[in-house]
Amino acid sequence: MDIFKTKTFALRLHPAGLLLIGLLVMSGQRMPALIALLSLLIHESFHLLALGFLKAPLRQVELTPFGGIMDVETFQSLPVRHRVGIAASGVLGSVLAGLLCFWIPGEKGFLRDLGGMSLALGLWNALPVLPMDGGQVLAALGDGHSWGRKLRKALMVLGVVLGFGLMALAIYGAWHGYVNLTLLMVGPYLCYAARQAYVTQRMRLVERNLNLQAKLKQGRLWKVEGIALPVGMNRREMLACLLDRHPSRFYYFFWVEPETGKVQEVWEERRMMEEVLK
Repeated sequence: MDIFKTKTFALRLHPAGLLLIGLLVMSGQRMPALIALLSLLIHESFHLLALGFLKAPLRQVELTPFGGIMDVETFQSLPVRHRVGIAASGVLGSVLAGLLCFWIPGEKGFLRDLGGMSLALGLWNALPVLPMDGGQVLAALGDGHSWGRKLRKALMVLGVVLGFGLMALAIYGAWHGYVNLTLLMVGPYLCYAARQAYVTQRMRLVERNLNLQAKLKQGRLWKVEGIALPVGMNRREMLACLLDRHPSRFYYFFWVEPETGKVQEVWEERRMMEEVLK
């Protein structure tokens, strides 16, 4: 659901986030809902501060019950150290905020709960799986290496496996009479967000490679490869082909007639992207 949208930016609320907030409010747990919302805002604000410092434009922010999914237009073009810093800033901010809440003297009721939630959110996001910040850090470190693509896919698979594991744990608990709404929702969310983060990263890598002309004007070398594809592929197959390419190379796609072996047409990645997204 779009909360705010312009031509260049969209703020969205995932349906699961709206559902969880509604359930907490209806059940009378307004204070836990407020604490969860504040800890989430603290976490995401540190990401936004890092993005603002590096002047990286946001395309979309999707708020979910357990974190925000950000789509940064130039994220894959940033230096690795900057991407690591942006991803790690949320974890660092949550941990610092949690420790600060415990350190402040005086009444500890609200601050203790907020500190505990912030620390838990920070540690949760430090997990080395996509879409968590820990997984984003590892994916950034692997970018540009021959094993980077496999690492990114492995991080996505680990996120999905963890999501299914949490769903199984929630169902097992419910079977024995222990219903945990948070656990019931975090599993499906993690599966969704892991896939979403993986696809978004791959699409941003493709966009980065489309800057070939500017790089050549600067006198920089760029690896180019050709791929033969059968005439008649559908958009889903074309998208899979785009997402499976090496992030540090530029590709030409040769459309070949299977029966004759003749090349019918040659596309650049930009043309392929336009056909997939139109």
